[in-house]
Amino acid sequence: MHELNVPRKLRMKTALDLLASLGLKERAGHKPHQLSGGERQRVAIARALINDPSIIMADEPTGELDSATGLRIIELIKKICRERRKTIILVTHDPDVARKADRMILLRDGRIQREETVKSELFGDLISFMNSSLEKRILMGEPVEDELLEKVGIFKGGDLGGHGLMLRDLLTQPSSIDRPRIP
Repeated sequence: MHELNVPRKLRMKTALDLLASLGLKERAGHKPHQLSGGERQRVAIARALINDPSIIMADEPTGELDSATGLRIIELIKKICRERRKTIILVTHDPDVARKADRMILLRDGRIQREETVKSELFGDLISFMNSSLEKRILMGEPVEDELLEKVGIFKGGDLGGHGLMLRDLLTQPSSIDRPRIP
């Protein structure tokens, strides 16, 4: 909303309406040092939305926040994007934040390692499992002594149990994900 093209009164109304939608209308007159980390992030969201862009790019929007506040901010961003029909491209190192996305692209050393449409938050757990040391041990059929993994049937007596065999079968199925397979 470039100030040369939009009257000041309309700019102020738009800004206050946006702050109100983010739960910050009563904090509009405060200086940044008077706001909490979560409030400052919501102000940053308002700044990103003020010119009504089609695409919003966010680099580690939760990086300075505690995990609970960060996840609330992500939910707020998702809500705003849904309501205002915006696309957000978000960069994060936080797997909990990444699991909230509709689509994830995992980069490693500047290259796309994996691209997924996220079906649920639990899908992110599966992504974390892929290429893990546990996945490699299951694929190789290596013995593992672990009480919890025994309890859930992944291993039995150190060898693959019923659930471990099912996992191995799933992991060796052809996939649209371009990743190396262990024979």
